[in-house]
Amino acid sequence: SPAVGLPDAEYLELLNVSGVDISLGGWELSDATSTVSLPDSLLPDGGYLVICNTADVKDFAPYGKVMGISLPSLNNGGDHLTLVSSKGIVVDELEYNTAWYRDAAKNSSFTV
Repeated sequence: SPAVGLPDAEYLELLNVSGVDISLGGWELSDATSTVSLPDSLLPDGGYLVICNTADVKDFAPYGKVMGISLPSLNNGGDHLTLVSSKGIVVDELEYNTAWYRDAAKNSSFTV
């Protein structure tokens, strides 16, 4: 915050670099305190997907394919996110924190 050229809402972006199309049905997105199952949706090889709260789908629609879910709260101070396939395989993990910015001005208004 403040939003610069994007909707003022939390979101994640996935890029499929697997070499094959992926069905996301049964996949799970977790943070440190909650887990959300992703609805069935095809993510083509090389394709991007924006994941946001259901209420924000219309705001992200101009940017490409969008999936609305009850997004886990993305903590401004940092969090650990995990994406797990329907077979229980950890596909990706990310731990972020305010140190990423290395800029006091940006750090004071950090929003993920």
